[in-house]
Amino acid sequence: MRRAATRRAPGRELLGTVLAGGASVRFGRDKTVEPVDGVPMVIRAYAVLELVFDEVAIVLGAERGGLDHRAAAVRKLLPGAALVRDAREGTGPIAGVEAALTAAEARGFDGAFVLASDLPLASARLVSTVARAWAEDRAVAVAPGFSEAADTDAPRRTWQPLCAVYSNPVLTAIRRLCARGEHSLHGLLDEVGGRPLTLDKELGRELLNVNRPSELGLANAIMAARGEKPRRLDDLRTPR
Repeated sequence: MRRAATRRAPGRELLGTVLAGGASVRFGRDKTVEPVDGVPMVIRAYAVLELVFDEVAIVLGAERGGLDHRAAAVRKLLPGAALVRDAREGTGPIAGVEAALTAAEARGFDGAFVLASDLPLASARLVSTVARAWAEDRAVAVAPGFSEAADTDAPRRTWQPLCAVYSNPVLTAIRRLCARGEHSLHGLLDEVGGRPLTLDKELGRELLNVNRPSELGLANAIMAARGEKPRRLDDLRTPR
């Protein structure tokens, strides 16, 4: 078998996956190819995962008839990258997590690290922190999480489910929820008893989600404030 059962490093036990199947409705155009710090967001996510995991795949939306512009763009930007397809349409990112786990299980991994392409500030340190938290106690799922005040006595849990680890058994829960017409990743993490991970402030700032052009401008402004120049893909792949 390709992998020894005794290996414990999360980079060898998890398939790194970039979720790039969203419709970009709020953004108004395909945001996966929009540049941050001079690098398209899908490349940025892929390169960060390459620093941590032995294998990385890109998860795209369900296959549709006719020309698939997203797939064509990704193949042009990242020739040779493994592409995986959602099996469901119209269910949001839970279909991407399902596809990531299906691919991970087929390749002999214990689960998948899922990183949305529209989290362009995510660093290898952030990804490694979440992956190590999973490796420490083998929780069924680990995601950045924190509590918010609620109207009831019990605080409400808020998750960032698209920079997270999901173990293969989560597939069963996904299929159960989808059969009930429930597609929330927050609900999925609650359903499986996911482990919430508290991040330090610096890492927490890396979870900026680019859903609108104004947030893309903010991401670029943050990079400019750091004094970083646009980098090539090979530079992103080199730990600093």
